Amino acid sequence: MISDLMIEAINIKDKGLVTDIKRRNGIKVISVLSNDDNITKKGKYITIEFKDILNKYIKNEVIKSLKVLLKDNNITDEDSALVIGLGNDDSTPDSLGPLVIENIIVTRHLESLGLNSNRVVSAIKPGVTGETGIETKDIIKGVIEKIKPDFLIVVDSLKSESLSRLNKTIQLTDTGIHPGSGVNNKREGLNKESLGIPVIAIGVPTVCDVKTILKDIVKRKIKNAPEMIVTPKDIDFVIEKMSDLLSICINSVLYNFKI
Repeated sequence: MISDLMIEAINIKDKGLVTDIKRRNGIKVISVLSNDDNITKKGKYITIEFKDILNKYIKNEVIKSLKVLLKDNNITDEDSALVIGLGNDDSTPDSLGPLVIENIIVTRHLESLGLNSNRVVSAIKPGVTGETGIETKDIIKGVIEKIKPDFLIVVDSLKSESLSRLNKTIQLTDTGIHPGSGVNNKREGLNKESLGIPVIAIGVPTVCDVKTILKDIVKRKIKNAPEMIVTPKDIDFVIEKMSDLLSICINSVLYNFKI
C-alpha cells in the first residue's frame, strides 16, 4: 500500500519541489510545488506537522494555508462552496470527513428566503460505495450539476507510511484527492480535471499498515507481513478534536470569522 502524503513521496531536501519550510509555535509547515506528474500530481501541497492536537496555533496555520490555496486558485469571497466529507461514519479512523460536515455552517437554503448575505455554502456526506452502490464521484458530479458551486473543499482521512505522522499531520492541496487510494480501494479522482471546478483537499493520516509498524520497530523490511490497517488507540479522541478543528477553520475562511 502507498502513502497519501505528498511529503512521503518526495525527498524533503529537493529544493526544486520544496518551496518553503517554516517552524513556529511548535508547528512545522512545509510548502511543496509539484510541476511533474511523474512524481505526484501537479499543484501545491502544504503539510502542517505538530506534536499535540491541542496546540492552539494549529488553527491559525490551517486557516493561513487554506486562504493561500483559495487565493492561488482565484477563488473570491463571493464564490459559492460545496464542502464534502468523505469517509465512513461507522469506522472511527475513516469518520473524519463526515464529522467535519456536521459542524459546517451551510447557507444555500437561505437564498430562496432572501436571508443570506454571506457566501453560499453547501455540504454533503456522500458515504462510501460499499454502502450506496454508487461511485463517490458520480454522487458529487450529480450535486455539482444541480447546485453549480464555484469550488469544492473535500475532507478525508489518509494513510501514512510513518507512525510519527499519524494524527499529527494535516495536508492541504489544490490537486484534489483519490478516495481510498491509500488502502488499495481506489475510487475515481476528485479534481478540477474530472469535476470542472477547483478542488481543495484537506487530509489527515489516521492509519498505517502493519509493515510500517514492523519497519519502524525492527528497522528492516518485512516481506511477508499480513495486510492489516492499524490506527492509534486514542483515535476516538483525536478524530473528535481534529474534526472540530477543521470545521472551525473552514467556517472561519469561508465566512471571514475571527477565532
